[in-house]
Amino acid sequence: MIPANEIEHLEDIKARFTYKTDQAQYGIKERWKIIRHETGPIVGDCEDFALALLWRLSNRSGFKFWWYILTLRA
Repeated sequence: MIPANEIEHLEDIKARFTYKTDQAQYGIKERWKIIRHETGPIVGDCEDFALALLWRLSNRSGFKFWWYILTLRA
């Protein structure tokens, strides 16, 4: 079962997220960005959505965030 706080993080990001390609947003083919702000709209592509969610699921800890990625637990 998925913990309630993880579902809350997902629902919050889904509600604020607007999809926009990196080409349209930055004029380049690919750019990954960790969206860390807690309020307001989130604009990005699918990688940005995933990174924003992982940032929240790692309790906003840079160490945990990178640990999850490097150990393939993300």
